[in-house]
Amino acid sequence: MKRKFYQDEGLWLISYSDLITSILAVLVLVMSFSKIDMEKVDHANRLMKDKKLVTLPTLQKDILQLIKNNKLEKFVNVKLDDDGLYIIMSSAVQFEVNSAKLDLKKIKKLDPLFKKIIEISKKREIIIAGHTDDTGTPQRNWELSSQRANSLMLYLMDKGLDYHYAHITAYADTKPLKLDKNLTLDQQRTLNRRVTVIIGRSHNY
Repeated sequence: MKRKFYQDEGLWLISYSDLITSILAVLVLVMSFSKIDMEKVDHANRLMKDKKLVTLPTLQKDILQLIKNNKLEKFVNVKLDDDGLYIIMSSAVQFEVNSAKLDLKKIKKLDPLFKKIIEISKKREIIIAGHTDDTGTPQRNWELSSQRANSLMLYLMDKGLDYHYAHITAYADTKPLKLDKNLTLDQQRTLNRRVTVIIGRSHNY
């Protein structure tokens, strides 16, 4: 009888040990989830410190209204996706044909929009991306897209763009727009010749 008691006690200790192990495993998981949540909370707290930070959807509405007020619909398109707010501008209103030289007479039409972008650069990352159509050699397309992005960057810096949080990139003809198939090939190429300003994350991210 005494021997059976010790056997039962041993089984109880094994079960208790398993229970403690399971509890510890759950605590580890909870702590790991808490770490992720705390990172999100910390990010949110940093953003909340800047009460003047405007969300990207709000910026999109503001910029669309600005485009409408200045009758720029023909030259500028705006879209919002996971990477940021895209302001897509036709190269025709910025550059001379097949050149990275700014057409100063035409580009002045976009100055109200550029003024807004410069204001935003004080709070958010700005990326200027150059694109070309699929004509020309690959080398020429890469050169032209990078040179046009750089020309616009210098133009905006001269007007007050915060260059600490701005940079350029070039895509040549590697990222064509998804366009209406009813458009002619020339129309599609015209739309793909573009420079895009991408408004990204907050400086506090």
